[in-house]
Amino acid sequence: MPSKRTRGNRNSVVAPILPSDSALSEQFHGAAELRIFRQSYLDSYEAIMITDAQGLILDVNPAFESLYGLSRNEVVGHSPRLLRHDSTCPEIFQEMREAVTNPEKGYWRGEIVNRSQDGSPVPVLLSVTPIRDSNGQITHFMGLAIDISEKRKLEAKVQQLRREHGAFLRHEMRNRLAAVTGYLELAANHAEPVPERMGRYLNSAQDALMSTVRIIDALRELEYYELGQIELERKVISLRRLVEGSCAHYRPLAEKNGTSIELEVETDLDLVLLDAPKMESVFCNLIKNAVEHLVGIPGEVVKVRIYKERNRLCVAVHNRGEPIPPDRLITFFERFNTTKKDRGGTGLGTTYAELITRAHGGNVRVASNAKDGTTVTLLLPPAAVVKSPKGEAVPS
Repeated sequence: MPSKRTRGNRNSVVAPILPSDSALSEQFHGAAELRIFRQSYLDSYEAIMITDAQGLILDVNPAFESLYGLSRNEVVGHSPRLLRHDSTCPEIFQEMREAVTNPEKGYWRGEIVNRSQDGSPVPVLLSVTPIRDSNGQITHFMGLAIDISEKRKLEAKVQQLRREHGAFLRHEMRNRLAAVTGYLELAANHAEPVPERMGRYLNSAQDALMSTVRIIDALRELEYYELGQIELERKVISLRRLVEGSCAHYRPLAEKNGTSIELEVETDLDLVLLDAPKMESVFCNLIKNAVEHLVGIPGEVVKVRIYKERNRLCVAVHNRGEPIPPDRLITFFERFNTTKKDRGGTGLGTTYAELITRAHGGNVRVASNAKDGTTVTLLLPPAAVVKSPKGEAVPS
């Protein structure tokens, strides 16, 4: 009699669903397994949708009907587009299609916002997997959605508590810094003439104080961006000139470190609709980070590329310095996540860059390994590319 498999016992035998020595016919055996799979599909707590190769819905399970408020009869024969919510970026569906049809990847998984029958948003963790025949051809697609509404509500509550706590801390820190400022001024006024060494100490203390105030202001500004409370003043500008100006700001620092900055432009598209000062600060931040990442490695080059990816303009900043550890890469855009604490980094710059880009409708991605170095890529939204009255992108 076959033994049950126990954790860690690779040589054990798994008991089949039906006895292998059963007198049941092969046909009946297959039908029994199909019934088990079908019942699992119907009883699943996750919403499941099956489409044909063209993407038309063939079947949904009861959990799907419960999640979206749509019956099976209302969706069968329709495209999954009926679930699309306006808040979901259209490009994500193209990325999804490319991922599931790519044999090397073979699936797509991510958080997405769908819509219910009444139009309300339904945040889900969605997995899309192709179903292939014996020849490897895609015959169907299966989508499995897990409702993360409660998770989103909890995250929103945590964010609210964090903002309230942050506002309280900023208020208290400003009160104490005001007292320190007063004491520094008293020390300077009552020690005249101020000895040279003491003067240096007072100046250093004042500089550190102002640096702390700037960090507090930056934290407040980041919070405004997170809440969407800062308006963008978009104007038509040359992306190349904007990036060239950002590179020029940090060429002296690069030369001081024995490195250099190179700009490569690989597309004729140039005119974009952006908030120039804010986006310039984003490019400056990414370039400055790359230059500082090469300190102590003379002869290296920070490479900045402007190129087109599908219908989006991209700016990539690359350096071949020490790779970012995987655990830091996951939290790359979170506050205070810095890889240069020994050089005074606060870890707010990349958070700021990601929030500004997201406010424009774009996104930022990062890749880092020992072989290829580190590349931070900013992807502008398709809407940022200036078009002619005929709908064609306008070159410089």
